[in-house]
Amino acid sequence: MEQERRIWRYPRATGLPAAAFRALLSVLMTTFAAMALGALLPAGVLAALFLLGTEVGPIGRILLGSVLTQGLAFGGVALAQLRRLTPQQFAERVGTHRPNDAQVRAAFSGCALALCGSLVGGAVAAVLGVNPADNRVLIFGNEQPLVFLLMMPVSMLLIGPGEELLFRGIIQTRLRDTFSAPVAVALASLIFAGVHVFALDGSWFGRLITVGILLLPSLVFGILYERHKNVWVPALAHGLYDVALFALAYTAAKHGVLLDEVPAGFSSLAWLQMFGALSEG
Repeated sequence: MEQERRIWRYPRATGLPAAAFRALLSVLMTTFAAMALGALLPAGVLAALFLLGTEVGPIGRILLGSVLTQGLAFGGVALAQLRRLTPQQFAERVGTHRPNDAQVRAAFSGCALALCGSLVGGAVAAVLGVNPADNRVLIFGNEQPLVFLLMMPVSMLLIGPGEELLFRGIIQTRLRDTFSAPVAVALASLIFAGVHVFALDGSWFGRLITVGILLLPSLVFGILYERHKNVWVPALAHGLYDVALFALAYTAAKHGVLLDEVPAGFSSLAWLQMFGALSEG
């Protein structure tokens, strides 16, 4: 068993400060690799298609970006980190067994809690009078609501699983080798929320506000993973969370409500505007 543990884990550095530095450096390098590959793959594919005389429209670019970034790049980097493991070791290290009924219920509960966290964060930002940055997909979806419908299956099949495999299955697990559970969950959640800054438009202050709000649902997903030791639990919760946001965005756009200020989805004011429009309709 001890031999298997050495295969699973990175070699420990001597002393807590050195081990902590090594763990942080490892996860930051993994994150950078995933983000770099996630930027290069869509750009390369789009450039190749352009040279072949095929121009991809805005909806196609959004979908292609999600497939290549969250699906191929994030998933590929995550799997590369565990390439030396046997399938059994991989399943035990990351937690890939089929979720039971209790874990499925926990995923749905986690989705609801994440949505509440996003709403509370947006409400706090509104009270403080600060404006979160704009989400690029949401901006485009206000004009072409179809993109919201198309992003729902992508969220369930690629975004949720791909991001959770990387940020929880790899990064949080790596941090957990060195740090306590609360510290590992907090650090992984901070990294997860931080990388979303590149998907936003607006001032850097507004982006930081949005990242801060996104940290709340991210903590929920991290706690789910720590509690159940199964990456499918936060992946399901994350996918459902995104689907709920896109469903609400589609409903709002069809009723003429523009959701311009978003904490990874919606500001509390936009939610109230949407519900008001629906009640009047």
